[in-house]
Amino acid sequence: MNTDNKRDQELGGSLICVYPCSSAANLPFFPQPASALSCFPTVVVIDRLSTGREADPRHAAAKIESVARSPLADFDPLVRDWFAQRFAAATEPQVLGWPEIRAGRDILISAPTGSGKTLAAFLLCLDRLVRAARLGPLPNQTEVVYVSPLKALSNDIHINLEVPLSEIAAAAATQGIPLAPIRAAVRTGDTPAWERQRMGKERPHVLVTTPESLFILLTAAKPREMLAS
Repeated sequence: MNTDNKRDQELGGSLICVYPCSSAANLPFFPQPASALSCFPTVVVIDRLSTGREADPRHAAAKIESVARSPLADFDPLVRDWFAQRFAAATEPQVLGWPEIRAGRDILISAPTGSGKTLAAFLLCLDRLVRAARLGPLPNQTEVVYVSPLKALSNDIHINLEVPLSEIAAAAATQGIPLAPIRAAVRTGDTPAWERQRMGKERPHVLVTTPESLFILLTAAKPREMLAS
């Protein structure tokens, strides 16, 4: 198979939206010049307030077992090993969410804080990028758009993006596995003009932004070019 064609098949755009809301009814409005994102499967992640009457964990475990033989079986070995070294096991949102995300469906993951729901959405996107990066330089296009409120942005970036990318790259180098760079960038109202211009030339493979900045990206002609892919 042609390497470029195989890499294109590995990549698939994704839109991840993270909200600290107690219900889907509170999700903020997104503008409808969303044609630039129409090809992106969308994963919406919201915090569900614990009621003290959560489902019986035995039932949840049985449901997980029936859904997947091994939650990490289909991940790239670099991603799978990183996850196994960092976490004792996949959580219910991850186990039940990964097959749906992998299938390219639009899904909503609602679970309490600390349940791993954001990584449920993010890890599959990173997996696709890592698989493609094994084959050579990635295309100069944005593959993942990650939307989060500003107050949660820095923590989300560190835990779910910077740490996995740096540690996976380090593991690849240690094992002598060639891995092309995976670019990530943050776009907010505080992003300086020179950095915005650089993003237009060297487009980040993972774009992290806020709902307000996403509105600008979708409605302004020049910034919208970054999402053309």
